[in-house]
Amino acid sequence: MKILNYILSVMLLMFCMPAAAWAEQVPAVTEAEYRYYLEYYARNYLEETDYRAYDDSQLRAMLIENVEQSAEFSQYTAMLRYELQMLYGYEPSSQLEAYSEEQLEQLVAHNLTERIYTELAIQLQNRYQVQVKEGQYTPQQLSALYYRTMLEQDYAQYSSGDSLNAMPWYQLEQLYVRYEKIQEIKDTYQITGDLSGYTIERLDDLQYWLYTEHRLQEDCGYTGDVSGYTIQELEQLYDRCLKIHYLQEEYGATEDLSNYSLEQLNALEHRLTIESYLRDYYEVQKDFSLYSTEELEQMLQQLAEPVNNPQTGQLDIQVNGISLYQHNENAEAEMLPIMRQERVYVPFRLVSEALGADVSWDAAAQKVSAACDGVTISFQVGQSRYEINGAVQSLEHAPFVQKGCTYVPVRFAAEALGAVVRWDYDNNAVLIEKV
Repeated sequence: MKILNYILSVMLLMFCMPAAAWAEQVPAVTEAEYRYYLEYYARNYLEETDYRAYDDSQLRAMLIENVEQSAEFSQYTAMLRYELQMLYGYEPSSQLEAYSEEQLEQLVAHNLTERIYTELAIQLQNRYQVQVKEGQYTPQQLSALYYRTMLEQDYAQYSSGDSLNAMPWYQLEQLYVRYEKIQEIKDTYQITGDLSGYTIERLDDLQYWLYTEHRLQEDCGYTGDVSGYTIQELEQLYDRCLKIHYLQEEYGATEDLSNYSLEQLNALEHRLTIESYLRDYYEVQKDFSLYSTEELEQMLQQLAEPVNNPQTGQLDIQVNGISLYQHNENAEAEMLPIMRQERVYVPFRLVSEALGADVSWDAAAQKVSAACDGVTISFQVGQSRYEINGAVQSLEHAPFVQKGCTYVPVRFAAEALGAVVRWDYDNNAVLIEKV
C-alpha cells in the first residue's frame, strides 16, 4: 500500500509540473559541440568566412541578428523550432514552445553533432577507408578530417598548394565546394582553362553563362560567336531566338525575323495569337492583313462580350438553321448562354436534344448521358474528361451547373454528337449543323 501511495504521489507531482520543467530535460552538449553548432549555422547566415576571431557569445549575437534579418525567419527561436521539426523529426512547433531559447539551441546542437559524428564516420570508412573511433574527435576535428581527406584524394590537382592543415573545417568545406564546381564545369562543358583562382561567385556566373550558351545552341540551333556577350546579353539573345523559333513552329511565321527586337517579336506574337483565336475558335473568315492589331483586338472583344440575352440579337445560336432560343418552347429565360473565360457555354440538354439526342441525368453521381445515332457520351459535372462510346477523352473546360442547368462549351455540345460548329461573325451567331 505504501508503494502504491508513493507511485500515485510521484504521478500527481509529474502532472502538476509546469511544461517548462519538462523542457529542462534536454541532452547536454560539450563546449566544442555548441561551438560547432554556431559555426554550422553561421556559414548559412553570415557573410564572414572566418569565425576564429569571435568567441561564442559574439558569434551567437551575430548569428541571431542575421537570422532575424533574413527573409525566412523573424525570430531566432522560429529558426530553431523549424530545424528541430524538419530535420530531426520533433513534434509540431506548439509542443516546443515550452523550451527556452538556450534549450532549443542545445537540442539542435545535440542532434546536429550526433548526425555529423555518424554520417561523416560512415563516409570516411566507406569511401576512403579511414577508421574513426567513437569519441576520438570533436565535431570540428572530424569535419576537418572529412573535407581534408576528400580534397587530398579527389582534388589533389587543385589543392596541392593549399595549407589544408591550417584551415578550419568550414573553410575546407568551401574549398571543396569550389573545386567540385570547377570539375563539374570542366566535365560538363569541356573547359580546359585554369579555373583554380575563381571564387565561388565567379564560378556560378561562369556556369550559368555556359549553360545559357548551351541552351542557345541546343534549343535554337544558334551557331554565332557569343564569346564577348555578358550574361544579360546572352539571355536576351536566347529569349529572342527562342521566340523566333516559337513563332515559326506555332504560327508558321515565314518572314525573316532575325533583326526583330524582343519587343517587336512580342508584338508579333500578340497579333498572331489574336488572328489564330479569331480564325480557329470563332472561325472568322477574313483577310486579317487588312486590319491593324487594334482593330483585331476590337473584333475579338466583340465576340468575347458577355452573353446576356440572345433574343435581342446580341448572340444567336442556331441548330440546323433554326434559332435555339427564338423557336424553342423549352428554352426558358434561365437557360441563356453564359460566357466564361472567353468560352460560350450552353445548357447541354438544350443543344443535344435539338440535335436529336436522348439525354438522361443521374443526380446522385452528377452525371449526364446522351445517345444519338449510335454515339453515346457521358460526363460528370466538374470533371475535365468525358466518355464517348466508352473511350475516355479530355475536356478542356469542365461542365458546371447553374440554375438547375448543366452548362458545357457550345463547341463540345455540338461536336461530341457529330455536328459541326462555325461562327457567323457578321450576324453574331453560332451555327451548329448536323453532319
